[in-house]
Amino acid sequence: MRIAIYHGSFATEAGGGEVAALRAAKALIEAGHEVDLYTSLVDKKVMQLIYENANIYLPPKIIDISTTNSFMKIFKILSNKHMLSSLWAINEYKNAAKDILSKINGLSKEYDILIAKQSPALISAIDILPGDITYFHYPSTLIGLIFLDKYIPDSAMPFVILYKKFIISMEHKILMNVICNNEVNINIYKIAAGNTWTKNGLLKINLPILKILPDICRHKFIRPLTSVSVVYEPIEYETYSSRYDPNTKKRLVLTVSRYTPGKNLWSIIYVASRIPEAHFVIAGTTRAHSSAKVVAQLESLIDKLRAKNVTLEKDVPKKRLIDLYSEAMIYLHPLYTEHFGIAIAEGAAAGAVPVVYKDGGGWLDIASKIDPMLGYTTINEAVTIVRRLLSSKELWLSLSKKSVKVASEFSWENYKKRLNAVVNEAYEIKRRSTHHS
Repeated sequence: MRIAIYHGSFATEAGGGEVAALRAAKALIEAGHEVDLYTSLVDKKVMQLIYENANIYLPPKIIDISTTNSFMKIFKILSNKHMLSSLWAINEYKNAAKDILSKINGLSKEYDILIAKQSPALISAIDILPGDITYFHYPSTLIGLIFLDKYIPDSAMPFVILYKKFIISMEHKILMNVICNNEVNINIYKIAAGNTWTKNGLLKINLPILKILPDICRHKFIRPLTSVSVVYEPIEYETYSSRYDPNTKKRLVLTVSRYTPGKNLWSIIYVASRIPEAHFVIAGTTRAHSSAKVVAQLESLIDKLRAKNVTLEKDVPKKRLIDLYSEAMIYLHPLYTEHFGIAIAEGAAAGAVPVVYKDGGGWLDIASKIDPMLGYTTINEAVTIVRRLLSSKELWLSLSKKSVKVASEFSWENYKKRLNAVVNEAYEIKRRSTHHS
């Protein structure tokens, strides 16, 4: 089967979504398919990091957007600064939306299957471009509908609010006309989500929207939306599970994360300050522009709380990370919702019992399946759970062994089987649909 994978941008970061696009290509190639990778934006340095993380070299083909660079920059500034848009911008927006959707539709005709993976937005109000298979990492809307007040500050004057709502309503109308009224013949045959939490979020967001769409548009999306498949992102399960030995575990509580503000890593230090009998390690990357500030804040908090049992490790090599996973008794996820959390699954594969915030994919797909006691909502609850695991070797050992077993769901072979099954299902739906039309 000839398969195209489209990911909007490989120009800003080598994050989970970017690596996932390459891993999907690798899995499908191993399954015997012919795969091409497409994007609209690429940076050579970023791409090199993605190749290394995904362990595959597959240069993407470029799909240009027929709009000027100046427009994209100006439109972004207008949105970010809450300034008034113009009819020129709206017209350019229409051209850009119609052009990229037409080119995506062209790929669907050229290949047996087109997989469109969620990626950084190229055009305001389009979070993900539709494909034969549309793959979501986190919940969003299928046709780019956004809240009308997305770019409107609370302090805006009433006439500004009305004007902005008028402009954004025009954007929505343009997008719906392009997709719903067959200006571009867009079809989604199958939707896949990276985890159960994302799947649940997709239904919660999109089902109410379907009720207000025109019939012709509703029929396009209701079938794939009500039959979403979960295709878990893979981990190197054998690498971590092969190192599992309960006898080599230390009283180590591990957290793996980027050093960025949204990760709420301060919560780990608060937990650690109340459990001096264990050693806590936060292993993270410092590539984000805000990383230095976050590290400084964490170091200051460590001093303030006198948490001498916390070590911050930065830009940890893969070998060192594997060692940390194999030594840790517990994997502690910070106090925030992660749509999945690859590190949670990696820790579980190495027998580090996951203690996670009671929301997100890491809770629904990993920790809750090991034991419901492993979810927390407050610092106090996290402290209680970690202490209980450290104080009962029998309980910890039982949950550690079960963690390894649950994590096997995220192996490379299981990922390939799930992804290939979704591809085959979408191909059959597309073939029947094309035949009937």
